[in-house]
Amino acid sequence: MVSDMVLLADLPDKVLKSPELYAGCIAGALKKEDYLNKIKKAGFEDVRVTKEDAVSLADYLGSDKVVSSLVENMPVAERNSINRAVASIKVSAKK
Repeated sequence: MVSDMVLLADLPDKVLKSPELYAGCIAGALKKEDYLNKIKKAGFEDVRVTKEDAVSLADYLGSDKVVSSLVENMPVAERNSINRAVASIKVSAKK
C-alpha cells in the first residue's frame, strides 16, 4: 500500500516551475493514470485505488507566503483549475 499526490489535470507552467510547489509534492506529481501504470510496470498486480481525496491547493498551501503569493497572482480561471487538478490517493497492489 502506498499513498501519494497525483494530478487529475495539467497544471499551469508557473506551478510546474515553482521550487516551493515541487518541494510540496505538487509540481513533481505524476498524472494519476501514469502513476498507476508505473506501479503495474514494476510488476505489481491487482492495482487498486482504495481512497481518493481532492486536494484544495488554497487550503493545502495557504500557510506558505511564497506559494500563496504565486497562487494569488494567477488569473481566476487558472487558480480555479489548479484547485481541481490534484488528489491524494491510496493505492493497494500485490507482488
